Amino acid sequence: MMILSAITLLTFVVYNFSFETRLNSARISSQQKSLQAKLNAESGLRLALGKLKLYQEGHNMIEKDKKLKDVIPASLLQEVTVVPFIYPVPLGPDANLIQRNALQDFEKESLIQGGMNVEIMPVSGFLNPNNMRIKKNTSGQNPNEPTPDTTNPPADGQFAIHSFIEKEITRAVEEAFLTKKETDETFESLYSDIDPILLVKELKYYVTDKGKFEDEQKGEVEQLYMKKGITPKFAPLTSLTELNLLEGWNDDFVELLKDKFSVHEISIIDINKLTQGQLKLLFPEITDEQSKEFFKYRDGDPNAVENEDNADENNEADGSPHPFTSEEDFKELLVTKLEVTSQEKYTERTTELTQAGLKFGVAGKLFKIISTGKMDNASYTIKAFVDLPIKPPPTPTPTPNPQPPSSSSEDGTAGSSDPPPPPTATPTPVPEEFLDPRVIEIYYND
Repeated sequence: MMILSAITLLTFVVYNFSFETRLNSARISSQQKSLQAKLNAESGLRLALGKLKLYQEGHNMIEKDKKLKDVIPASLLQEVTVVPFIYPVPLGPDANLIQRNALQDFEKESLIQGGMNVEIMPVSGFLNPNNMRIKKNTSGQNPNEPTPDTTNPPADGQFAIHSFIEKEITRAVEEAFLTKKETDETFESLYSDIDPILLVKELKYYVTDKGKFEDEQKGEVEQLYMKKGITPKFAPLTSLTELNLLEGWNDDFVELLKDKFSVHEISIIDINKLTQGQLKLLFPEITDEQSKEFFKYRDGDPNAVENEDNADENNEADGSPHPFTSEEDFKELLVTKLEVTSQEKYTERTTELTQAGLKFGVAGKLFKIISTGKMDNASYTIKAFVDLPIKPPPTPTPTPNPQPPSSSSEDGTAGSSDPPPPPTATPTPVPEEFLDPRVIEIYYND
C-alpha cells in the first residue's frame, strides 16, 4: 500500500513538474517570437530608411543635372522607391518551376527568421490643421519652416491658404462623418446631433494664437474649455495624439479622423494625387466640364474606344492616362489646353502657395513607413513619419558695384570712350536638394 501511495504521489509530482515545464517553455517561446517579430519590424524600418536615402541621392543628382532631369522624371524615382517589400516573397499560382526553385534557394540562404512587410507611402495630402493659422510671407525664410503669424483677413475673392485648408478639412470631416453614419447604426444614434463644422472650428481655435481667433461660433467653442477651467494650447500641434486633448473630440472622433490629417509640413502638393475637390479649391474658376476633362487626361477615360489603326503614343484622345511628369505639364494643361486660368493668375496662385510653404510637384518629401514584423503568430508594427528637409538656399553675398570715374576730354566735356555698363547676369536657379531622411514621428506597435 505504501508503495502504491508513493507511486501515486510521485506521478502527481512528475505531472505537475511536466506541466510547469511546458508552460514555461511556451511562455519563453512566445517571448522569443515576440522579440523576433520586433527585430524584423526594426529591420524593415532600417530598410525603408535606406531606400529613402537612395531616393535622396537620386533626387539631388537629377536636380543638379538638367539633361538627366529631362530623361528621368522625379515621379518615376518615387515610384521605384515606394515599391513594398514582402518576405517571404509571395508567388502567384502561375509561377513556373524555375521561379519556385529560385525562391526556395533564396529562402535557404536568407538569414531572415519569420517575415516582414514594409510599406513606404508618400504623404501627399495637405490637411495640416496647423495651416489653418493665418500666415504671412517672411523674406528669406527656411523652405521647411513657413512662419505662422496673424494678419488681416484677405479681401473677398482673394486666395488665402488658411481659408483653403479650413475648407478642405471641413469637407473631409463632413464626408467621414457621413460615411460612418451610413455604415454604422450605433455611431448614427450616438452622434446624429454632432456638427462637424463646429469640430473644425474648435480645432482651429486650439491651434490659433490666443486672442486671434474670430468666428461667429467663438463663444460656443470657448465655453467647452471655460466650463472645465482648461486652457487650450493656442499653438501648433506637434503630434496627432494631441487631438485627444480637444474637449469636443472624443475617442471615436479621433479614431475616425486621425488618419486624414498630418501635423507635419507637407510642402509639396502632389499634382498626380489631387482630387476633384482639392482642384476646385485651388482653382475656384474651373468649371465642371473643365474638371472632367482634367481627370480624363490625367487618369484616363475608361469609356474611350481605342482605335488600333490610329494608335499613337502621343495621341491624347485614346483614353489612356497621362500622369504629370513635372509642374510644367500641369501648368500647360490648365493654362493652354483647358484654359482654366491665365498665365498671370496661375503665377499669382503659385506665388501665394509658395509664401505659405506649399508648391506643386510630382514627388514628395514626406513619407509614412509601416513596417510589420512577424514570427509565427507574433506580430509587431512600427509606424514612422520620415521627412527629407529641403536644403536651404545659400545666403547671397552682396557684390560691390563701384562706379568707375568717367573720363573727360580737355574741354571738360564727357568723353565718348566710357565703357558701357556690364550686362546684368541672369541668376542661376538653385537646385532643390534634399537633406538626409530623418524620423520626425514614430509609433511602436500602435
